[in-house]
Amino acid sequence: MIRSEWEKHCRDPVLWDVGCANDEIRNRFVIPFLSSVLRRFRPSTVADVGCGSGYIIRALAAQEWAASVHWRLIDSSQRMLDYASTRMPASAQYTAIAADLLLDIGTDSWPRSSAVVSTFTLLEFPLNEDVVDRLARLIQSGGTLIVVIPDVLQDIISTSTLEATIKEYCAGHIALTKIDKFLRETIPFHANRFERIIECFSRIFDLITMCSTVNSKGNRYYGIVWRSRT
Repeated sequence: MIRSEWEKHCRDPVLWDVGCANDEIRNRFVIPFLSSVLRRFRPSTVADVGCGSGYIIRALAAQEWAASVHWRLIDSSQRMLDYASTRMPASAQYTAIAADLLLDIGTDSWPRSSAVVSTFTLLEFPLNEDVVDRLARLIQSGGTLIVVIPDVLQDIISTSTLEATIKEYCAGHIALTKIDKFLRETIPFHANRFERIIECFSRIFDLITMCSTVNSKGNRYYGIVWRSRT
């Protein structure tokens, strides 16, 4: 989420972490999917863009295969980073970086990682070429980008102005609001069309290396892996 929106809708890291701990999708799909991909490609550095409370990274860093990985926790909320930092496994090598993807990240001076993870982060801003370029600049040549996103069609269908909403969504993106399932508060989110996501990332990255899906309570979730061009 961009910094100005975080100031208005700053999630409580404790409540967020508890929500993650009880979330079926994160624990039964996201973490196993990320673990299988990272074990396959064996990156030396992994950046989590929009790491939040660090729940997912902690689960990955605690696994045996991750002993030599250096983790980069990136989030626009210093409060989230402070929480995440104090709960990383004692043996984990990591750096916490307070940064906004849309405002700070993207210069050539930023450290590049051999893998970048984006878990639900694409719900926090409209996807465009600038966003993709910024993410690409975080990845080493030949590195891996892993994106986890939900199918937002259920959110589209539940809106009161369905016809107008579908028209905007079909054009690529629409901004909506919804009740956060962890905090029970109304927050803004961005419904980026799935085809738009594939189109934007495929412009810079090679063909999709892996794709996994799961259906939970009528909602579908996708895990997608791209490899950057060498």
